[in-house]
Amino acid sequence: MKTRREFLVRVPFLALAGVLAPTALAAPAKLKALRARRATLPISLDELDCATFAPLTNSFFKLKVNELQSRNLILAEVQEQPITSTSEGAKLETFSLTFWDASTVKVPQGTYRLQHSAIGEFAVFIVPVAQAEHGQYYEAVFNRLWQ
Repeated sequence: MKTRREFLVRVPFLALAGVLAPTALAAPAKLKALRARRATLPISLDELDCATFAPLTNSFFKLKVNELQSRNLILAEVQEQPITSTSEGAKLETFSLTFWDASTVKVPQGTYRLQHSAIGEFAVFIVPVAQAEHGQYYEAVFNRLWQ
């Protein structure tokens, strides 16, 4: 069985394009609430969890590279890890987002502003994880302690 990284590197572009075509989104209550708030307040990463991103799979996010340049990324995968507890009783939430960029020009790892029509704009640290023949993959990993 191939690893996820091997799959991401070797998937043919046309097959990937068919899988990642934008889909109609059925917005759950949390997305509706975020959509209502985004006009008045910035979105905090504390408000975004795995359940927020799951229905946004295969949709476009705008990555602001700098003031003059942006790219359209597709949320290719949302991967949730089981919530664990620390010895002090806190809960550890871990999930990751994998984005696909059609450009083969790599954006260096760093903190960038991402924007989506359903949840607004937020800052996130992304890392390039794989380069395919027709694009580049980036990953954002979320690790949070909840008391």
